[in-house]
Amino acid sequence: MIAVLKGKILSKTLDTVIIDVNGIGFKVAVLPRELGSLNLNSEVVMYTSLQIREDGWFLYGFSDEETRKFFDLLLSVSGIGPKAALAILNEFTPEKLNWVIANKDEKAITKVPGVGKKNAQRLFLELKDKIGYTSFTSKEAGEENFQDLWGDVYKGLLSLGLSAAEAREILSKIDKKSVKTPEEGIALALRFLNK
Repeated sequence: MIAVLKGKILSKTLDTVIIDVNGIGFKVAVLPRELGSLNLNSEVVMYTSLQIREDGWFLYGFSDEETRKFFDLLLSVSGIGPKAALAILNEFTPEKLNWVIANKDEKAITKVPGVGKKNAQRLFLELKDKIGYTSFTSKEAGEENFQDLWGDVYKGLLSLGLSAAEAREILSKIDKKSVKTPEEGIALALRFLNK
């Protein structure tokens, strides 16, 4: 399996790049939102997902491992193929998509071309236990950076050795309104853990 490519960009189109790795050119489909930062003849590191189908072998590349993992996760949902998965990840960062799934925000996800109501419901159902985000109401979320703050708290708890399930459980029980920074959120979560 090809998991990472490190090489020089030889050419690019609207949705692909060709990366020269020691004299071998790999054609890699990329997110349109990442294409602008990929310059010809520049050195890149791409985290890739290799998909083998009847009509060929296809490589999909991402600038970070988290996005690549989310791509594979989206492909595990019945009815979501590479094209739809790329469209979803072009619209949402993994963190925002975590929040959309945790909160079953059908309105947001169905704005993505190729994702209808049925696919959205399937996505929510099949991924709810695989993602690591606590569900917040949209009223609670208020501002966009609310979800970023709690995403940072969640990641902090994981880095301290908590399992995804433990971190989600703690975050679902603590009072989020009084917290202004990720550090405060982690401290509050740890106090809750020690009770």
